[in-house]
Amino acid sequence: MNVLLFDLDGVLVQPLGYRKAIEAVFRHCVRGWGWPEMPPPDEEVIAFYEAHTITSEWDMLPLMLAAVWDAWAAAYGAPPEGALDASHPDQPPPPPDYRAAVLRLSDHLRPGAYPAETALARQAQGGPEAPFPHLPAASPLLRRLLSHTRDVARNRTTRLFQQFALGSAAFAAAYGLPAEVATASFLRQHDRPLLASQARARLQTLLSRGEAVAAAYTARPSNPPRGEPPRPGYSPEAEMALEAARLPDLPLIGFGRLAWLAEHYRLPPEKALLKPAPFHALAAIFAALLDDERAALQRAAAWLLESRPLTKGLPPAMALYGFEDSVAGLRGMAAAAAALREAGMEIAFHPFGIATQPDKIAALRRVGATVMPSINHALAAL
Repeated sequence: MNVLLFDLDGVLVQPLGYRKAIEAVFRHCVRGWGWPEMPPPDEEVIAFYEAHTITSEWDMLPLMLAAVWDAWAAAYGAPPEGALDASHPDQPPPPPDYRAAVLRLSDHLRPGAYPAETALARQAQGGPEAPFPHLPAASPLLRRLLSHTRDVARNRTTRLFQQFALGSAAFAAAYGLPAEVATASFLRQHDRPLLASQARARLQTLLSRGEAVAAAYTARPSNPPRGEPPRPGYSPEAEMALEAARLPDLPLIGFGRLAWLAEHYRLPPEKALLKPAPFHALAAIFAALLDDERAALQRAAAWLLESRPLTKGLPPAMALYGFEDSVAGLRGMAAAAAALREAGMEIAFHPFGIATQPDKIAALRRVGATVMPSINHALAAL
């Protein structure tokens, strides 16, 4: 059986909505701090973060804003209490170095720990290896920026980002919180499909003939699995991406599916299940094979909790094709393939990296991926 796992952002969808939301939040914050217009981090900076396994905007934005304040502190000293809530028109920061903190962090990033949290913990240790050396080790400003980045009620940067990404009305509906900005959904306005019509037709032919099965494998927020009612705090961003890719019925294992399972089965927090953890990729493989997201999640939970046989009812041999633009996702697939081999399945793993930016190309090649400039090139190579 041929199993195809597709990341969404950078593979099936050009995530222009998220990129525009990064810019919008950055400019909103800079204006609030009273500074002249600053160019937001560009695509080269974002690709650098992704090449170093920082792939979520919920980590990127706080780290980028922390880099701005580190540059400010280098010029003016430690920020005063309440600096994030005040205007500083006479003290604009010098140009920040967005890459320096990432380089100091890269050797300490681990599966199951969010990069923003890791940065905060490393900062608390102080010393020359602190990610933001010009800010105090116990900086209240950094605590506000880098803690609780997955909680829209407690982290303002994440809250603002979700408003621009979802739009004011959808944000209020998803989280039950009032919107601070009036905006349409940047995801619906700006996301663009990367899968060309000819490649989409070929994929759909493969699936309809039974020559392959497929699923989406993404860290994007999502609703609970299909068949479960929507729940407060779940945001349908992965579903929006599948709509943009014109593959709305593709089985999906997103962040919300993992959060639902972690809550329902009292599993470790969803961050411990998220790629590059093998759990995420296993659930996506099962979703592709079973065409049932809830059953796939339950089977992955049984593997994690009870070490039940993974392969009952599955084909004895499988070729796994993974399409990713990040190292973390491919590492998760490789670990899932290893778990299936250990359970007795004959499995061949074929990792494809989708990238055109040099840092990302180099990082993907280091983990053994065949790098292609687009998903269309990758599908044509099968």
